[in-house]
Amino acid sequence: TGATGEGSTVWVLSNSPQAVVRLDSTGRELARVDVTSSAPIRRSFLQTWWLASGEGALWTTHPNQDVVDRIDPSTAKVVARIPVSAGRLFGVAAGGGSAWAVTDRALVRIELTNRVVAKADLPAGSPSGFTGVAVGEGAVWATGYDRGELYRVNG
Repeated sequence: TGATGEGSTVWVLSNSPQAVVRLDSTGRELARVDVTSSAPIRRSFLQTWWLASGEGALWTTHPNQDVVDRIDPSTAKVVARIPVSAGRLFGVAAGGGSAWAVTDRALVRIELTNRVVAKADLPAGSPSGFTGVAVGEGAVWATGYDRGELYRVNG
């Protein structure tokens, strides 16, 4: 359900089984992280949705449980599970000293201490919500899937 790369390696997120796999440039598996969430299931959707790298970590989202995983890429271990309660969770990105998760209603800022510290509400009315998020140019960007819109929130 997601992929991100750094240098000569690629990390790939799978939905079933719920895992993040590190591959070298030839496609050989170097590490595997089980990211199965034990949080209560709140809805039926994909088990995993998004994978991002940045701020010294890998970040995954679990839309059914509304949690973001923080993974230490050097140890290939989940080091934190961060609850996000601002709507149905979709994408995650990292940059500017934080991780940023987007839901169907809001953009939330996750400090590197693994706490949600801020929320910016996004326009309501999009059934699929805001699925993509990226950090750059001093802002955080979220895509409104159903509306075909791009939103900028100053970081």
